[in-house]
Amino acid sequence: MVREEKAKREAADLPAGPVYLFPTLQFPLCDVLEDEKCFLALLKTLQEEGLSKLRLATGYLNLMKPVERALDSPKIPTEVLMSSPKANSFYQAGRVKSKIPAMYRVNAIRMLNRNKARNLKLFEYTNNAWTYHAKGAWVYEDEADPYPQMSIIGSSNFSYRSNRRDQEVQLYMAPSAKAVEFKRRLHNEANGLF
Repeated sequence: MVREEKAKREAADLPAGPVYLFPTLQFPLCDVLEDEKCFLALLKTLQEEGLSKLRLATGYLNLMKPVERALDSPKIPTEVLMSSPKANSFYQAGRVKSKIPAMYRVNAIRMLNRNKARNLKLFEYTNNAWTYHAKGAWVYEDEADPYPQMSIIGSSNFSYRSNRRDQEVQLYMAPSAKAVEFKRRLHNEANGLF
């Protein structure tokens, strides 16, 4: 009886349909730029086809220029979540480093001012003495479907440093149409951050 109950609970946690997983690697030292190429190709496709919304979370708002240019497309309504200066891990890091959060705020203001399409919304995470370092992206393709059709999780901040100096690993998750519960959980995760 206990085994049957456990099996039912485990089955209820499984997606009703397949979830396709695509890992990518960013290892610039060896000229492996999979993640950058994959993410820029995704943004190009979204520019061409349009979508309902892109949600992007990064601890440090210093996006690569090709990413910023793509987000300026009127076909990519975008919400970006970043840390507020006080939620940034550099906030109390010492004399020079403590100025870094202010530079990210300047980047945010510049990004908003450059956004000709007026399709960009920036949010800052703040929660008392907590720091913020969540990263990811959620792609919503269709306004009729409230759940994301793809989610990206991993170590990249979608920034120049992440893509040119650090080693990063990302996981692109594309749930099938039947994996509604999985998509709902991805959506709830994004809502919990935003």
